[in-house]
Amino acid sequence: MPNRYPAKRPWISHSRIASGCASAKRICKVSCTTRITSCSPRSDASRICASSIGEARVRYHAPLRFDDEYDIKVRVGEIRHSSWGFDYAIDRADGTHCADASTIQVMLDRSTGRATRIPPELRETLVTARGRAGQPR
Repeated sequence: MPNRYPAKRPWISHSRIASGCASAKRICKVSCTTRITSCSPRSDASRICASSIGEARVRYHAPLRFDDEYDIKVRVGEIRHSSWGFDYAIDRADGTHCADASTIQVMLDRSTGRATRIPPELRETLVTARGRAGQPR
């Protein structure tokens, strides 16, 4: 099967989960965040900032059924001043490409709830994971 995803950016995570598994959400969350999260809960940045999903999109190409096993690949998308994206490819274990998805995470100031700049330590981690410089527009 040909590679559907050109090597423009590397995937930062690849996990196989069973959609019927109760811990699938937790497994996916751990897989997606372990290589990205650099602001530890004790850092100054995490006391001041939090991130939230500001937008989520999914484009289905084939059905995903409850008992299917599927692979999720994640990579860092565009990095802006106060937000960054993740791109996802979701394939069934048999290799059928089922969905493309994306989310935009927004960095928020905990005290005001307003968007704020991405902390330097997190930006550095995102840029490194992206595989090339991600300059804000």
